[in-house]
Amino acid sequence: MRKQSPKIITPENLRRAFERMGLGNRGVQVIIAEKLGVTSQAVNRWMMPSIETQPSLDKLIKIAELANMTLDELILGEERSLRIPLLNCFADAVAFCNGETIANKNKLPFVSDDLKHGFAVRLDDESMSPAVGKSYPQQTLLVFDTDKNAPKHEDFVFAIINHNNQQTGVFRRFVEVGGISQLIALNPLYPKIESNFTVVATLSYAILD
Repeated sequence: MRKQSPKIITPENLRRAFERMGLGNRGVQVIIAEKLGVTSQAVNRWMMPSIETQPSLDKLIKIAELANMTLDELILGEERSLRIPLLNCFADAVAFCNGETIANKNKLPFVSDDLKHGFAVRLDDESMSPAVGKSYPQQTLLVFDTDKNAPKHEDFVFAIINHNNQQTGVFRRFVEVGGISQLIALNPLYPKIESNFTVVATLSYAILD
């Protein structure tokens, strides 16, 4: 007897998605089927925990789009989907790292065993955009891990610069040579930073639009 495979998505999470689509009442299998290009019998089987049949990946993606959910939210359930603050600017990132309350309520969904606490922000200058080689253009979405604030040589980091009682956030490559730590921009037009800085997070992801 063939062992039944576990469902990728539970009927409860599917039902939540259909409710987000405005189709939470009974007897709407036909409407859902038409939207997804399947039979109403197929939808009915998806909703039965005892039956192995479930939506294919392309159907799951379509359901997530129609429900205005991420695929992670759809499969894992909203309560298990890790969401980190998506901040407006580097100034907000500095405030966030200092434990201040940020008015921006936007959230970015990320599900990763390696990323538990962090924030996302768009790069606001050309400091990491050299003419050739590895580049992070302006407006690149940077996702930082605040649990990793003790960087290794050549890690990319978010650091807070302290100058004349003012704090500024920067995205740089961290280098350590001869016991001396520095922050280096990939764009040679930007000077290296050799003092008065604190690394508060290490780059986890970078997403170019």
